This record gives sequence, C-alpha cells and structure tokens, in this order.
Amino acid sequence: MSTPCQAPDVPSPPTPPSLSSPPSPGGEVRFAFKKVVLEAPMTYRSLSSASPKGLLGGAAAPTGLQRQTSVDIDPTDAAIQKRQVEMHARSWLAPPSPAPGKDVAKRVCDTLLLGGWDAAALERCGMGEGSLEYVCTDAELLIMCKLCLERRMWTTSSLVPLKAPLKIFGDLHGQFGDLQRFFAAFGSPNAYTGDVDYCSYLFLGDYVDRGKHSLEVVALLLALKICHPSRVTLLRGNHEDPQVNAHYGFRQECMRRCRDGAHVWTAINQVFEMMPVAALIDDVVLAVHGGIGESLQSLDQLRELPRPVSVNLSQRNVLNEVSH
Repeated sequence: MSTPCQAPDVPSPPTPPSLSSPPSPGGEVRFAFKKVVLEAPMTYRSLSSASPKGLLGGAAAPTGLQRQTSVDIDPTDAAIQKRQVEMHARSWLAPPSPAPGKDVAKRVCDTLLLGGWDAAALERCGMGEGSLEYVCTDAELLIMCKLCLERRMWTTSSLVPLKAPLKIFGDLHGQFGDLQRFFAAFGSPNAYTGDVDYCSYLFLGDYVDRGKHSLEVVALLLALKICHPSRVTLLRGNHEDPQVNAHYGFRQECMRRCRDGAHVWTAINQVFEMMPVAALIDDVVLAVHGGIGESLQSLDQLRELPRPVSVNLSQRNVLNEVSH
C-alpha cells in the first residue's frame, strides 16, 4: 500500500493560538484575527495570527495579546503578489471595560448603595472618619477622576438638556447619610433594583464641606456618573471650588482620610472645574445652583461658558452668579 506523496520543503502550518485563553484586562482589542494565506496552487493552507497593527497599519498592538504573533505584510513583496490574503474574525473575545475606571465605579456603587452603609455602624467598628479605603483606594479614586476629565463629564456644554422623569437633589454638603435616606425614600439609582434605567438624577452642587463624609458623596456621585452618564447629571455649586473647599472642611478631610490627600483633593477639584453649571429640563425649567443673577440674559451665555474653568471670586459674571 503506497503512502501519499507530500511535496518536499513544504512547511507545516503553525498552530493557531488557543481560543480558551481570555484577553488580559488591559487589552483593548475586541476581535482576534487570523490571516488566511492561500498558495497557488492550493496545496496547503498556512495560518498565522496577526495583530491589528500588522493587518490595518494602525496603532501598536495591545499589550494584552502578546501571545499572538504580529505578522507585517509588505505589499511590495514579490511573493505576496502570488497569494490571496484574506482576514477573518476567528473568535469573539469578551469586550474589555470601556475605560479603566468603569470597573472601579461599579464596585464603588455596589459598596455604597448595596452594602448597608451606616455612619453609626462605622463608628462602632472603629472606622468613623477613618480611611476611605473601605470604599476605594487613592489610586482608584484618581482613576475615576481621570476618566471624568477625559470624557469631559459626558457633556459638550455648560448647559445640559434633560428630559423628565427625573429627581432633583439639592445641597448634600458631605451628609452621605442624608443621601442614603433620600434614596431609601424616593428610589435608588442602583443598577439591580433601582430606577436609574428609566428615571434621571440631577444634583445641583455643593457636594462637599461641612459634613463628615464628603469623600463618600464624591466617590458615589462620580461612580454613578461613570456607570450611567446619560442618567446622572452633576452641576457645579460654589463649594466645587478650591478657594472655598480649602477652608470649609473638604481639604482637611482629604488630608486626614487619604494617603495622598493633597493629590486627591487637587484631582477632585479638577473634576469640579469640568462640571456644567446649568440644566434645562424639557426646554421649560432652568436648574442652577445659585440663581440667574443680573448678568444672565440668554441661555446661550450658559452654553458658551468654558470648561474647565476656575472661578474668580472678585469678579461679577454669569459663572459666579449661577454657581454661587
């Protein structure tokens, strides 16, 4: 019985990467690709994986897929002219988080909305006004701040258009217990049993100072904004300003409860400076923290306010009047 003849010096196809290995958390690629090279004549098929850089000539290959071999195709190569090269989606990889801060935000929401937070319980277990690390680390809080800055608080203007139904919350001033009581009485924005999928939330500013738990308020509101950017709107008040919250308690709380309190305080204030200052509900109701003042003549003045922007308390202008 004769054995099948095989052409000499024909390399065997390389083994494709395993499909069972998940991409690393840092990877930003949603598809893995294989390059199918068909020789003429079609005696065998050569398979090799290629990174998006090799196929599309774009940015560098993501670090989460080092197991794949990057194959650059030179279009001037004479051998390529005799081949047919096709690109196919080999498998669907689970999409990574849209941003590094998204997973942190989800965990912060779950911890503070579903964990039965209670100030008296914290006092009994010795936490009190201790470290914020039972919620998130300094680095995680900074990651959320960075994401909010990169996305410009998910709004293109200092005047945000909103639609009913929505709930409007006034000054919180570090009273995280009051915020929890509001949620218990009027509905919670948690993603499991709450109403955030069909009801919007509008907060009118003054999240920090005076109360003992400004960091919990800021951490939860930023996390909610990251998880539900179209449902949660955070306006800027007069205490969302370093000239004010440096003297009314927020800076001291950051220094006391965070390992790198100065860095955390600075980063949070940068987010405050990116916040819009007004919301227009159903083209009928104008919501601001302070009031319309004497300088405001049209809504275009609000739309044209720059972001980020620092407040000059010595000047009298639209920004000062609506946020103070």
